Amino acid sequence: KTCTWNNSKATADYNMDITSSASGSFRFVMKDANGTTVLDKTLVGITEPDSFSGVTDAGIAGDWTVTLTLADFNGDGSYSASSGN
Repeated sequence: KTCTWNNSKATADYNMDITSSASGSFRFVMKDANGTTVLDKTLVGITEPDSFSGVTDAGIAGDWTVTLTLADFNGDGSYSASSGN
């Protein structure tokens, strides 16, 4: 799933978390207004770590895209993204 959001800042704060008792993966990719990847993280079920959070690399403010990719994933997960500082 891909969505677009307007980020008025050059960075974004993010959080991703999964609970899974099986293998599979949850990939979280953010691209800035120029299409440059500023975040690319993957969590894998039954493997630590089961969460990531922090600040993206600096990018260009404007319409950013967030792409979530689940592969053979069975469990619960969540994510959030907001304009950085």
